[in-house]
Amino acid sequence: MQREIKFRGKRVDNGEWVAGHYYTSKYQNKNDGVRHFISYGDHWGNYEVIPETVGQLLFKTICDLELFDGDIFDIGQTVNGQSEFVITQGVYGIDVNYNFNRERKYEYSIQDLLRDDMDEIKIIGHL
Repeated sequence: MQREIKFRGKRVDNGEWVAGHYYTSKYQNKNDGVRHFISYGDHWGNYEVIPETVGQLLFKTICDLELFDGDIFDIGQTVNGQSEFVITQGVYGIDVNYNFNRERKYEYSIQDLLRDDMDEIKIIGHL
């Protein structure tokens, strides 16, 4: 199975989220050096994004909900007393835990946590 490579970030001009291909470019006329972009759709849809908000697509649910690095999501039920989790790219794969400051407290398997019968998953924030 081939994994989809996709990134998401907040646009500089209006703060809206945009997803697509991520790239950086250095402009000689700018004092700020490297600028960050996500191209959306065709090649004409290039949007400058805030670098701190850029995250890679880490998981796509059976209902096509896309979870990006740093997303905080609610699974609609509790697991060990928790219902809100954060997904991050770890050293050895995808980390999912309930501690939002990226420290490892208790790690879950994304496949075990997001079972096929869960249809109430929603993204509620971003780190």
